[in-house]
Amino acid sequence: MRNIFDQYNQPENRLTHSLATALNQDKSLLKNFLSRFGPNDIPDVKTLQVIEQGLPGSVIVDDENEAERRGLPDMVIFNEKGWALLIESKVSSSLTKDQLQRHSRTIQKCGIDKIYGLAITVAPSPFSLTGWQMTTWKDVYSWANEHTPQSAWAKHMVEYFNIAENKMAQNEYLVEGTITEFSGINFDPYTYLEGKRVLRLLTNKIRNNKSFVREMDLDQNSKRPAITNDPWGVWDFVSFNANASSDKNFTSHPHCTFGFSDKDRHASGMITCPNAMERPLLKNLIGPSHDDFSLRLKDALSSITKNLHAVKGYKPVIRMVQRHYKSQRSSAVIDGEMTVDLRACFGGEDHHMGRPIKPQEQWLRAVYELLSNKRSNIQFQIGVVFPYDLCPELKSRNADELFINSFRALKPFIKSIMA
Repeated sequence: MRNIFDQYNQPENRLTHSLATALNQDKSLLKNFLSRFGPNDIPDVKTLQVIEQGLPGSVIVDDENEAERRGLPDMVIFNEKGWALLIESKVSSSLTKDQLQRHSRTIQKCGIDKIYGLAITVAPSPFSLTGWQMTTWKDVYSWANEHTPQSAWAKHMVEYFNIAENKMAQNEYLVEGTITEFSGINFDPYTYLEGKRVLRLLTNKIRNNKSFVREMDLDQNSKRPAITNDPWGVWDFVSFNANASSDKNFTSHPHCTFGFSDKDRHASGMITCPNAMERPLLKNLIGPSHDDFSLRLKDALSSITKNLHAVKGYKPVIRMVQRHYKSQRSSAVIDGEMTVDLRACFGGEDHHMGRPIKPQEQWLRAVYELLSNKRSNIQFQIGVVFPYDLCPELKSRNADELFINSFRALKPFIKSIMA
């Protein structure tokens, strides 16, 4: 069914329409919006009217092209006492001072003497202008998200922003930046486009965490060329800076992998050692003996347990996958797969079940033997999976900290490989 806000052809106009409709339908939301983004001089919201692509006292222009030709503001909030807030929105096109000044002059001719302006763009505006506030669509989204518990219209608006961003990214209308922000992992239901959107927001937030990137020595600009719809879900990665010293190909070095699995209904943060990893790094991963390998994994488990002690339902795991491909572009065929909870190797407490996990050392022996006698396309991963149903922390806007703390816990282990 077509979304209630899909009333225009241009994405900017659709976003503005979603905002205008929500503000017009919910006066309490309008008051909160003006308190956040409007001027200090705010009249009684009961006296305010909201119009799109029109002028106070004039006929609303239904044709988008005609409205653009006439240079009409995208939205006006006004009253009959000469107060008005003009709103100009941009996504792909540029914002100019001249356009904003023309809008102000046009409104002035309508008998408005208290004129204020608000420009909403994807990236922060490179200039300021007297009488105009500057904000971003991401800020508007964040504000609306805060009010979803109280306002059904704020919820409708947030849901539409999520849909609109997916469509704009898919149609390459939104090439850089975002109109939403990471607000947690809460698929209802999961779709490829929604998984891709949330993953992009999550990885961008982590890449922009300067202290974490510096601490882990990550290449902030590394990422998957394209996030595609793999059979198990979506994934992306961030490489270590050390990779750039010899080979830019991420498949030759360990990297941090982020993923959502619709099949297994979990999110994951893993250190991935790909099949094509350089032999000296593979040798470091295996180590001089089984005992050394076991000790490093035991230390990794201890560190994960310490870093995530307050988190519910997480699982520290190692994962081995053997695969082959029909062609370079085809999906992988899984030949063998083994995922082992690290607590099954060394013992540990399952806080969700409230019972201890009994150790079975042979799991670890099997992993070590596979790596030591590798004859096929085998990938090794170590990290943490967060089941959707068991980890309520995933739904928080601070869910990125789950992944950050997981990778921090694995820093000594990855250093032993990269040494």
